[in-house]
Amino acid sequence: HGALDSMLQFCRQYCKDISDIAEQSSGDNVFGESEAEEAILYAYTAAIAACSKPTSASLPTREEKSWENDSNYRSIEFLLSLLHEMEHGYFCGKHLVRPNSYTLTAVLLGVDGGLDALKVLDRFEKDYGNDGGARTVDDNDGIVTVQVYNAAISACSRSKNNSAEKRVSRIDGWQVALSILQRMRRYGPSPNDQTYANILQACAESGQINVALSLLKELQKSSFPLTSKIYLPLLKACANTRNVNVAQSLIESMKENSLRITIEHMNSYLSVVAKCKESARALEILNEMFDSKVGDQAIVPNLITLNTVLSACANSDDFESARDLLEQIKEGRFKVAARGGTNSRKSREDVIRPDIVSYNTVISCADPQMALELIHEMRLSR
Repeated sequence: HGALDSMLQFCRQYCKDISDIAEQSSGDNVFGESEAEEAILYAYTAAIAACSKPTSASLPTREEKSWENDSNYRSIEFLLSLLHEMEHGYFCGKHLVRPNSYTLTAVLLGVDGGLDALKVLDRFEKDYGNDGGARTVDDNDGIVTVQVYNAAISACSRSKNNSAEKRVSRIDGWQVALSILQRMRRYGPSPNDQTYANILQACAESGQINVALSLLKELQKSSFPLTSKIYLPLLKACANTRNVNVAQSLIESMKENSLRITIEHMNSYLSVVAKCKESARALEILNEMFDSKVGDQAIVPNLITLNTVLSACANSDDFESARDLLEQIKEGRFKVAARGGTNSRKSREDVIRPDIVSYNTVISCADPQMALELIHEMRLSR
């Protein structure tokens, strides 16, 4: 709470000083109105973005009161008041300090729920959009750009903190996201791959996996260039619905379309497999990754990958496979993915090591005697 107060106090004083300097040096070509306007714009955009950050859901109890106060800053009314303050609170000659697309995006980062996002987006179009509906579908110029629309769609997959409103905002989110897409297709700006990824995320968060898959099929039949980004929310949705066959078909579709499959895609796929208690399939996928047989791409497993496979074994009550994989991790079979550079030095840090999650996952499917041995081993390894 105190940090945001101090930040806003500094921002306001800084912008006041900048405005005063610009007014005093008017006509001297030292620090003009345009420079002052730009400095104030950047300062307030950063301040709004800081206030828009969501609070952590896992804060210690003793800090809850402080973060409840911080949530007052993350409200539509307060964020819009900062926007108004930026535009009308400082002298920059005859010009208002107009926001840019980053400023409007920062405001929308503080909005949760589709209906509220749509209201804010409508206000932005009214205040900053092209006059008289002059925007064309291919018009991404101006302030209300595709980036702003994407931020509004992203808000559709976030639910309100208030438990009474959470369910409503989550259910309405996917419908609002699709309505924003229809508006973009009709009036612009043109949707991009992030637009569709955000819409698919909203559908996934609402449990509308069939709607999401229908939208993907529509894109596959169209001339829209598919990217890897579009598939990730669908894979995460499959984990929620435990639909391993759909997840597998999505990976196969990415291979067929020569799309880059990342470790995040594979970890999401493995998460589906783990929740479906298919240890044999999870181990097979891991071996394919280890042998670089995922399509024509080399995907190096990370600790999340290995812990997810361990989870698949534990969920399947397959202790032997879980213990065997844990031993392989301890023996250094899996290396950390290279991050570039020419340094070939090998050290302990080049090898993935089991963490407390790894041990706890194996312990969860062990018999009491073996569990005690693993606990002792874990303590010695730390």
